[in-house]
Amino acid sequence: MNPARQYLETQIKTASPEKLLLMLYEGAIRFCETAKTAIQDKDREKAHTYLVKAQAVIAELISSLKMDKNEEVAKNLASLYGFVYSELIDANINQETEKIDNALQIIRTLYETWQEAIENECKGRG
Repeated sequence: MNPARQYLETQIKTASPEKLLLMLYEGAIRFCETAKTAIQDKDREKAHTYLVKAQAVIAELISSLKMDKNEEVAKNLASLYGFVYSELIDANINQETEKIDNALQIIRTLYETWQEAIENECKGRG
């Protein structure tokens, strides 16, 4: 097995749920940035590949929502994720970087919010 892949698998298997959430956001951001560059370079195939990867991450985030924990927060996140997913589909169909920018703005904001919440939670435990 490829050492980089093995390292990544170990990171995922040993990560806390909070770290996994942040890793998903990081992946979505990275995939969106790569797709955006591909669109600018007129590489439709690469853009498509990375937009589909970003969509898969968003789909995973949607499926991980726990409606029974805090229904209002889960519904709001589902709505945001749904919007991001739609923007990524539109970006893929129309090869529009503006749609990716819209998605990235939300993904980055959520990432920063979760990161801060997790840091505060860790400080509270310590």
